[in-house]
Amino acid sequence: MVRIDVLASGSSGNASVIRCGRTKILLDAGPSCKKMLELFEGAGLDPASVDAVLISHEHVDHIGGLRVFLGKYPRPVYVSGLCAPCLKLDREGERLIRTVDAGEAIEIGRISVTPFPVPHDAEQTFGFIFRTEGMKIGYATDLGTYSAEIVQKLHGSNCLLVEFNHDTDLLHEGRYPQQLKIRIAGRLGHLSNSQGAKLLSKAITCETSAVFLMHLSRENNTAGHAKLAASECVSDRVAFFEVAEQYFPTRPWVG
Repeated sequence: MVRIDVLASGSSGNASVIRCGRTKILLDAGPSCKKMLELFEGAGLDPASVDAVLISHEHVDHIGGLRVFLGKYPRPVYVSGLCAPCLKLDREGERLIRTVDAGEAIEIGRISVTPFPVPHDAEQTFGFIFRTEGMKIGYATDLGTYSAEIVQKLHGSNCLLVEFNHDTDLLHEGRYPQQLKIRIAGRLGHLSNSQGAKLLSKAITCETSAVFLMHLSRENNTAGHAKLAASECVSDRVAFFEVAEQYFPTRPWVG
């Protein structure tokens, strides 16, 4: 059995659990450790059962709770070599780091993970392809644009987790400083709802049965805006369609 639990996704912190059988991978650790433990409990998961931590990049909404979590549950941390120095772990935490390169398949228990680069204003940001039990899961958040290569990486996934960060009008009309708006909408920022929908439309195939809309901005988006943008490409083509929540676990997908 393959299961995905998005514990939290958005501006306030990001953390998901990918599991197959007894193998469990924590993908990002953005909320505080206290909050993450509440999220684990809310999803009916035991944090002590996590086998490894996978980090997409070093921004605080993806690593905010990592140091304290590792103090309680020391586990291997897989991260880009460029991002590793930015994690600011203590000496014990640094011993847990396993650096990985784009395109390098990592075997964690029953799950194979292959990172791939996405354009974002961090030292290096990874999307991921997970393979297990004949299933393919594609994950791409925190990217300002996408390429044919990224589409090809995601193509044929049974489950897709794709960024729908902001509604363009809400962003431009909102209260963020102009420079921040430019950064978010730029090629190294975040995908808008319309960009996410275009990426989904290119990546979805007949094998795709589940879609999560990820990393919604708490200021510049709503679930309604994101769903509306995705509705045409998702339609009745997938059996499972969820907008990931910011503050509590989203309904899990079991494949």
